[in-house]
Amino acid sequence: MDISLIIGIAIVTGIIVLVFGFRSGKISFKVLASIYLICTIIFLGFTLFIVKDALDFRDGLNDDKSLFLIVDEGYLIGSFELMPLSDATVNSANIVFEKNFIIQKSRFDTGDLENLSDGYYKLFIIHESLFELNLTEQVSLGSYDVSVAELLTLLRSENISSSFMNLSAFKLNKSIDSIQPPVVSELRSSLAIDLFSATSLGEDPTALLTEFKYEKVDIYPNSSLFKILRAIPEEFFDSLIKVFKGA
Repeated sequence: MDISLIIGIAIVTGIIVLVFGFRSGKISFKVLASIYLICTIIFLGFTLFIVKDALDFRDGLNDDKSLFLIVDEGYLIGSFELMPLSDATVNSANIVFEKNFIIQKSRFDTGDLENLSDGYYKLFIIHESLFELNLTEQVSLGSYDVSVAELLTLLRSENISSSFMNLSAFKLNKSIDSIQPPVVSELRSSLAIDLFSATSLGEDPTALLTEFKYEKVDIYPNSSLFKILRAIPEEFFDSLIKVFKGA
């Protein structure tokens, strides 16, 4: 059911109950009508507050850059920046250099999300569970394809450059000596972007809210929208997504 329809029904019902309650002349009906009116006002205020929060979130993604963190069993294994969606002059995803990733990882490990989020609209913490259903999906790395599972294995590797060269040699059926070494400062973030491309999140930002609701993505800082998003009924959530999309 659409949010606007729910609000309309609540308003009309509230007016009917109020009119009949006070016309009846009975104290009990007047009390019940007053209680219903108060509940309706609270519900409408709550609904409008959540809708405003959803629209603010959409505008924030359009206007400001965010930081995406790939997390595996609580460990940060990759990151990249998502640029403002409204800015068509830049690539949607930007590399995070390895030296900056090391700083990010230190802050993440100590739970310092406040400093980690400095300069970004939001932190999007992408859990490995998001990729469970498409581990076999293929992603192009230019000269060869890899699976989502292989990308995760690379990002988990202690020596990501060495693991990447070994995988490249295997995929291309060449000796490792003939493989051109990757740009180490960009490799991890580049692979994180490739992994992200295997999801629908980049093409459909509303999917971020859906995956957040099902605990596959965490968002920091949390606004009122995110505090209640996981608790609201499916129908209300679907209506909220329509508002977010501008439907």
